[in-house]
Amino acid sequence: MSLVVLRQIKHALSTLNPRELREEADRPVRVGIVAPSAEILGQMETFFAPPHYSPKRRAEALRMLVRGGGKSCDLEIYDSSILRPASAYSLDPESPDTCIRKILRAHPELTLPLARNLYPFRKPAAHRVIRAIAKENALFCLATALPDVIPSFVSIPWAAGEFASDTVFLTVNQIRMAFMLAAASDRAVGYREQRSEIASIVAGSFGWRAIARELIGKVPF
Repeated sequence: MSLVVLRQIKHALSTLNPRELREEADRPVRVGIVAPSAEILGQMETFFAPPHYSPKRRAEALRMLVRGGGKSCDLEIYDSSILRPASAYSLDPESPDTCIRKILRAHPELTLPLARNLYPFRKPAAHRVIRAIAKENALFCLATALPDVIPSFVSIPWAAGEFASDTVFLTVNQIRMAFMLAAASDRAVGYREQRSEIASIVAGSFGWRAIARELIGKVPF
């Protein structure tokens, strides 16, 4: 049975293309920053592209930041000391995470490119990715465990028929999460690049599957 599941996982992985995630993370994004002085603009730039970046990486991040904003920007961030348009976001130096979370909530399609390039987005973006994958996995397990009660509960677009078991779906979804976290952390994305993570995920899936089978055997009904 383990060999059958392993073959199913291998087949399902053939439909998972890390190149798409790389392209999503490399999507060009322009972030307008607006402040009452050049000094505060410099502080905002340092916040989004901190000094610990390599010179090349910091230059790439700074190119995303457009002083003064404008219509060409995907979003605009204003210093909290000045009034802003309703469509823009306010960055309070005392609680910057509030602004970051609002942006990620309103622009989920920008999660990977923002996290890859602008350091303050990385940790919140990683948390959002983990929560999203955990929710998908929970919904899938609930739907497959209660098919008569919730016959069409699964609405995850990429959950196609090649997933012959819970183990396959959950394992492949965890590997997809590993790719997304790598992209959000500005790391290389691919099967070779994440081979250690993939190996631990696959090994863990069989371990948890064995435990689950032992536990389910003890349930009377």
